[in-house]
Amino acid sequence: MRRFPMKRDQAEPAIVQVLEKAGWWVTPIFIRNGPDLIACRGGHVVFIECKTGKAGLTEGQKAFHAQWKGPAIRILRSQDEAIEFVQEHV
Repeated sequence: MRRFPMKRDQAEPAIVQVLEKAGWWVTPIFIRNGPDLIACRGGHVVFIECKTGKAGLTEGQKAFHAQWKGPAIRILRSQDEAIEFVQEHV
């Protein structure tokens, strides 16, 4: 059992809001060093890592990404990037 809740990125709520408004189903993922969100719409499944500003991946996240065998993990840093993502997937 975790003694402390996993830290969520400050950009996450705005990113989730944009995706849900565009019709994506979004839910948080709680896997150590894994992506923050899973988003699904129209048969598309996307794993999303939320980062604020220029924050980079932690060493643990880099290791997770290197071992990940699923679809690419998309990094979104802001509401604007989430809007661009939605426009790419219309």
